Amino acid sequence: MQLGRDGKADVLLVNARAGEDRFVEEGYAEMRCDVMYNDFLIVGPGGGVFSQNLNLEQTLIYIYEYALPFVSRGDDSGTHIKELQLWEALEYVPEENSGYISAGQGMGATLGMAAELEAFTLTDRAAWLTYPDVGNLMIVCEGDEQLLNPYGVMAVSSSPFPDGAQAFIDWILSPDAQWMISWYGAEDFGQPLFCVYD
Repeated sequence: MQLGRDGKADVLLVNARAGEDRFVEEGYAEMRCDVMYNDFLIVGPGGGVFSQNLNLEQTLIYIYEYALPFVSRGDDSGTHIKELQLWEALEYVPEENSGYISAGQGMGATLGMAAELEAFTLTDRAAWLTYPDVGNLMIVCEGDEQLLNPYGVMAVSSSPFPDGAQAFIDWILSPDAQWMISWYGAEDFGQPLFCVYD
């Protein structure tokens, strides 16, 4: 979104809902449109207490209180922002935890680091399904409404190419594009990587 604020992008497809709403409120875009969604997962070595179907709060508390290794993207991405929101909701400061590792990398590299270190991390389902080698990691927490991962599209108000930005928005919201999104990945992974809104 900073690229949009800096006038270096014409249209944004992003997954940081609170930041997207703020982007519109600040006048950088006239409106935001829902495109698709998936969900976030907490993945890690599993076993032990994590075999007991802990809820989201219990999972994060256990990881934090026992200083279990946790790899954060640390890159100001939508996933990183969501992770920080989850810690903040519990009034935790992750950087104060000795098990916390900031990768400063994309999702693939973060998953690779977590697999190598047998650590926990927050990932979106699409990255989890498509990453080639997650080692001994498994899903330890999913399904909480706080883990919803919506994607929105916005035309940047300062774009010198508003017609092109709108053409992209019209296309990605079209029935054909929405149909493609709703099935993408199903053949290879047994489920689509994203869902679309009714």
